[in-house]
Amino acid sequence: MSEVEYDEDGSVLSCRLEAVLSKNEYPIDWQQLKEDGKWRQGWK
Repeated sequence: MSEVEYDEDGSVLSCRLEAVLSKNEYPIDWQQLKEDGKWRQGWK
């Protein structure tokens, strides 16, 4: 994650990912990170 913004209750408001090679940043719905069909942990 490049940046995560929280509200005063600790809930996630926004999330941005940064590409390692290009350094481009992309906003993402953080709840999509829980979907195994879209994301894998580590280098594969």
